[in-house]
This record gives sequence, structure tokens and C-alpha cells, in this order.
Amino acid sequence: MVLALLVVLLQARIISLASGTPPNRGQFRADSIPVPVLEPASPWLDNWLALIDGRAEVPAAVAFVPPALPAEGATSPMTLTAEELVLRFRATASPEAFRLAGHLAAGVPQLPAMHIVHSSVETTPCPSHLAEVILSGMLRAVPGSPGSYAFRKGVASVLLRTVPRSSLARTVARLREAESSTRRALVSEEASRPTG
Repeated sequence: MVLALLVVLLQARIISLASGTPPNRGQFRADSIPVPVLEPASPWLDNWLALIDGRAEVPAAVAFVPPALPAEGATSPMTLTAEELVLRFRATASPEAFRLAGHLAAGVPQLPAMHIVHSSVETTPCPSHLAEVILSGMLRAVPGSPGSYAFRKGVASVLLRTVPRSSLARTVARLREAESSTRRALVSEEASRPTG
């Protein structure tokens, strides 16, 4: 069972209940845990602060998470093929995050290069799209500076096939341009190989 099937996301208005009475969750299990879904941006954090201070009713996205996720049917990313990892991500990710993942495969998966790619793909980069990719299971942390990752075996090649060649060429050109100022390789080996 995939985690995305177990979490119910609800757009709602949330009110602070000073009495400590839990809100009526309607169709949700009484033991589910409401978790706010926030972007690291001032308006989101201002709303959260107003809520915990008990000052206001605020618009919010809330995930209702079961207290314990069942182990049966859960699949570790390490047991999936590259194609299965990408298909699973495509089924659960936002379209922007999926498009970003394809472009990220053109660069070395380290945060500085990822930020360059992100800013070249989106006019207003949204941190949650990058977070979706990092937390997808397609990447694994590797030793080195914080924010150093590696795509799981074969994933970068599969992702590169999802990006139109002209778009991929622009992303690689942007990374090559940045290489001159950073004095290190930013283009991945997979994106450097000639396509046949």
C-alpha cells in the first residue's frame, strides 16, 4: 500500500479550539492525526502562528494521517526497479515536481545544482516541488556535504527520457554556464552521454 493512499488531504478552514475539544472530522477516523501542510513562506507561517495563538480561523491544507501505517503491502524504494520508482512518483507527485525531476536528472543531484535547475525550469520556484523530488525515494543521501544525493540505479536515465530534447538541452546549457563560475562539474554523466 502506498503512503499517498493512506493520507487524506483536505482543504479547509481551521479554527483554534481553546476548550481542547477535537473538531468534528466527519468521514475521517477519530484516531487520525491532523497534520498541517505548510509551505516555508511568510503567509503560511503567519496563518499557522495565528492558529496556535488562538487568534483566528485560517485557511489551510490538512492531512489526516492514521496513527500507525500498516506494514503489509508497503514497498521499500530499494526493492523497486528504476521504472517502478519513476511510475510511482508520477502517480503521486504534482505535475511541476514530476517535470522538475526529469530536469534534475540532467545535473548532479546536489542542492546547489538542484537549485540552478529549479530556477531555470520554474519562473517562481516552489520549494515544495523540490521537496517532493527529494523525498520521493528516487534519490538517496550520500556522504559529503549536506544536500548531497545520488539517484537510485537507473532512475536518472528513466527520468531523462521524460524530458523533451529541446528542454533538456536548455537545462544542460544553463548548468554548463554555471560550471564556469562554480569550477566544478554540474552536468550528470547520463545527460552528458550522446543520445542515439
